[in-house]
Amino acid sequence: MPHFFSIFFPLALLSISCVGAGLLILSFLSTRPRENNLIEYAVAFVLGQGVLGSLFLLPALMGWFTKPALLVVIMPLALLGAWKVGLSSQAISVAMRKHLLAYYKAPFIWQLLTFFATLLLLSGATAVAGRIDGDARAFYLALPKVIATSHRLLPLPGYEGFSSVGLLAEMQLAALFLLDMPGASPRLFSWVSGLAGAVLLAAIARKAGLGRRGQLLSVIMLLTSSAVAYFWGQGKTDLFAVVFALAGVLFALERLDGVASRKSAVLLAGVFTGFALVAKLSYIVAFLPTIFVLLFWRDIHSYWPNRRMAGAAQKLLKECSGDALIFTGALLIPLVPHLLKNYILLNTLVDTYGSHHYFSDETTRRIILTYPLWPFFGSFWGQYGNLSPLVLAFLPVLIWVLWKDRRWNAPVIAIIVAAATGLLAWIILFPSVPMPRYFLATLLLLIIPVAWAMERVSYADRWLNYGVVLAAFACILIFGKSWDKEIFRVAAAYEYLLGDQSEKNLHIDEVLSRNVYEAINQSAEPGARIYLGSFYRFWLRPDLIQCVNGKTDGEISFDAENPGKFWLQVYEHGFSYLFMDQTYPTFPALKNAPDWVHIEMIYPQSGYGGAYRLRYVNPPTKVRLATKEVSSGAWDVVPVQ
Repeated sequence: MPHFFSIFFPLALLSISCVGAGLLILSFLSTRPRENNLIEYAVAFVLGQGVLGSLFLLPALMGWFTKPALLVVIMPLALLGAWKVGLSSQAISVAMRKHLLAYYKAPFIWQLLTFFATLLLLSGATAVAGRIDGDARAFYLALPKVIATSHRLLPLPGYEGFSSVGLLAEMQLAALFLLDMPGASPRLFSWVSGLAGAVLLAAIARKAGLGRRGQLLSVIMLLTSSAVAYFWGQGKTDLFAVVFALAGVLFALERLDGVASRKSAVLLAGVFTGFALVAKLSYIVAFLPTIFVLLFWRDIHSYWPNRRMAGAAQKLLKECSGDALIFTGALLIPLVPHLLKNYILLNTLVDTYGSHHYFSDETTRRIILTYPLWPFFGSFWGQYGNLSPLVLAFLPVLIWVLWKDRRWNAPVIAIIVAAATGLLAWIILFPSVPMPRYFLATLLLLIIPVAWAMERVSYADRWLNYGVVLAAFACILIFGKSWDKEIFRVAAAYEYLLGDQSEKNLHIDEVLSRNVYEAINQSAEPGARIYLGSFYRFWLRPDLIQCVNGKTDGEISFDAENPGKFWLQVYEHGFSYLFMDQTYPTFPALKNAPDWVHIEMIYPQSGYGGAYRLRYVNPPTKVRLATKEVSSGAWDVVPVQ
């Protein structure tokens, strides 16, 4: 089957299943964005992502995550989603004609800007032929690949503790692997989620009172934020948390409106916030204060002028307490499957992993001194991109508009205060962690007020209008050119999808790295143990990933004063192959092998690693660990009887 169909058919099937699941749940609630079909389907898609990602945990934990079981779950939902979309086809065609008419009536420069923004958004799909991020090769794509092949969920060897993270995105990627998407192509689902995120951000802008120009500018600033675009095809799952959070913001603004059913809006805001926290636990620091401010902004705003009146505080508490309980209860719903997974796999509800002490004292001081500029210009280790320069460039315009026009837009002010509150919480607690992905949804909310100001000045004066459009144009063109080797790989993606359809069309670094692992894949027998002297494992066969060194092997380390100990451990634990990254701590062991260990090179050592076969002649001890296929595709490391 051509790659185009083997990639986009599973993507479409899972996506429409998410829409069906979301629409099914929304049908029981009184609050849903009925005024726009596209927004309703985007909300349903994101809700379905959270529901299905949680639901898939159950069969995976029981060892039943097979293709028939998956199809039994998603096919009825896909049919429901397709049926619902079909029923609204007339309304969709009417809406499309309305949008096309508005596009036709817009000034030519805005038509052109809309065209290029759409082109940039669609070009993001070509990231499927780009480089895979190191974290994705280590965990975020490796775990779903193993789940799909072994039909079960177990901690990933070498990342047992880190497996306590929320796996909403990983379970969806596992479903795509199970539907036979080739290579690393399931990572493209992040781009699909990014499409939903763009729709939700435009919906938030609309809810905040922005017109078509403001909504377009909001999306452009989203697309030209490398902190967003980087994750379209790199294999990391940070965008899933972003879209959950943006959906929560949309329903928090629904409550702020006062028109919709308050309880349903609060309930959905809580559910989406819960999904966001499961997808990215760090959102508890910056996003939770943000969503609370938005939810209760109207009550706080009403209370403040009357705060000195008797009983004002009690009235505020009474009005907020009920909704706060609903929000908290709804937030806990998505956490239950996640906590249950941790308890079953790790015998704990929340495991600790990693550290937030990344930099020296001097670098930490420099980070703190560059607030608030580093999100736009910083290039610190692990930062993964910046916000659009348009946000910073037009921030003075926002200040000027707010100062000149005292009739402030209430939702815009609420968003400014909410985002500032969340960012302040992050700065106070983690001032030395300049990594936007940990609080990206809160950062992206800053786009809305800036877009509002840009829209205001575009209507105020013809030359200001030209300036806004020109700046947006320049940003799109410069951004596209700057990232054409990493994200917008149009020619390579064409070859990958429709040409010779080979993994050799991926980024050259990815091809060279994959070649080393492929040498082991072609040589190793099923269930062979690979001593992985690297953090990365995605390109290994799934059976080999399950058998690499992990927690069951304890701490195998190399000591230059006693090199024989390392090789004794390697032999006792049944390793017959080595993959060595020259930066890995045990790399010097290659030059310190004892006489009874024969190392045969099967792929030469380079900056991308090296592959070796191990042969033992008259070893001084016995093998203590071996591997066993316990069910189809599932391998365990077991003691030798």
